[in-house]
Amino acid sequence: MKSIEVKFGIGDIVCPTLSAEDGKVDRMAVELIEIKKGRRRYQTDNGDYYREEQLVSEAEAFDLAIAYHKRQAEMLIEAATEKLCRVAEVEELVQQAED
Repeated sequence: MKSIEVKFGIGDIVCPTLSAEDGKVDRMAVELIEIKKGRRRYQTDNGDYYREEQLVSEAEAFDLAIAYHKRQAEMLIEAATEKLCRVAEVEELVQQAED
């Protein structure tokens, strides 16, 4: 009997990589592992099938989601800073016009 290595086992909590990269951690458990022609597919408890490369562990998903939200926060800070700079410029122009 051959043994084949898999990234996840039955009952492991996994998350879709794309969701995690978009800041959302969709937790699901592996219910079935299907191996055909060397390719691994995992069926999760929601009934969906995923290729191995489409899934990450829960810990990896949180890391990806945190990175996403950090980038979002940085973008918001940058946008707010730009807006504040523009407001300051307008206030300066108004002050100059009043003088």
